[in-house]
Amino acid sequence: MSDRIYQGMTPEERLADRRERLIDAGFALYGTLGFTNTTIEKLCTIARISNRAFYECFATREELLEVIYHRCVEQSVQVASQAAAQAPRTLEGVLEAGIEAYIRFITDDPRRAQIMYVERARASAAYLAGTVQMNAAAFFQVTGADLDLPDTVDPGMAARGLNGAMESILLEWVTAEDPFPIEQVIASVKHVFLRALTA
Repeated sequence: MSDRIYQGMTPEERLADRRERLIDAGFALYGTLGFTNTTIEKLCTIARISNRAFYECFATREELLEVIYHRCVEQSVQVASQAAAQAPRTLEGVLEAGIEAYIRFITDDPRRAQIMYVERARASAAYLAGTVQMNAAAFFQVTGADLDLPDTVDPGMAARGLNGAMESILLEWVTAEDPFPIEQVIASVKHVFLRALTA
């Protein structure tokens, strides 16, 4: 009986439940204590599971962070795409709506901003390789922004360059003792994007 249904859940459901609890615990701890100061013991205490159960869900703390980071990216890009879809169908309209929604969603919860722009850099590069590229390309794909670039310009490189500028601005906001007002952050990112794409 214990191999099938326990506390109303199948083994697969119990594993999925523990995994989600670890993701919630990781979001809370990585976003406050930071990756370096978060141990597996602390994660398991918050998730209310045994240390052994952690390894049934994730191989390492880095793998857990990777899952949390990708979820944050997917959620923020979805918010940006929804805002862009309702914006005037001009390059300026789509970008301004998408950028503002994206930044407000990330910064509304400081833990999300901390994970996306600080903690991922502290984890193993082997686990998080490719996340910057995904983040860069995803924004333009979901907003449907028509970049109308010259043939000599690679869209992926252009996207990564602009994404790098946005990351630099947001990283400064996250780590500052006295951060700029978020409206100024949004205005700065919009200015960089629009100057680059409409010059």
